Amino acid sequence: MPTANPSHAPISIRKAAKADAPALVTILEGIAAERVHSAIDVPWTDEKERKYLGSLSAREGVHLAETAPGNVVGFQVLDLWAPTLSSMRHVAQLGTFLLPEWRRQGIGRELFSTTAASPEKPRIRSLLSRYARRIYRRRRFISDWDSVRVDV
Repeated sequence: MPTANPSHAPISIRKAAKADAPALVTILEGIAAERVHSAIDVPWTDEKERKYLGSLSAREGVHLAETAPGNVVGFQVLDLWAPTLSSMRHVAQLGTFLLPEWRRQGIGRELFSTTAASPEKPRIRSLLSRYARRIYRRRRFISDWDSVRVDV
């Protein structure tokens, strides 16, 4: 498990490889145990995570943040929402997972910037369409700050 020194440790971000599966699973186990920040309640095994990493298309990816080789403190996943439907090729989901002591250090922003700059990312027009924002707002799921258009 990475040592906590968020204020002084430099962070590097790189694309995850199959060999990173155990580190990703360890982070997800901690987040699942918190039962606050994710719907994931039972993380995959190392082997299942390895298979998942190997199954990602060229338009998907996992970037990880580390303080030193093998010292992973967080990661971000970009999945196509429905890869088998060409009509949904512009829809993806983004998940960011950080160890608790590394949150609110700007790492999520760095991960997002890296993901957004990736040449293989899907062409996403907006994180939520205008129509979806209106529906969610009416049902009080989101507020005005969520109506900002994000082009990535």
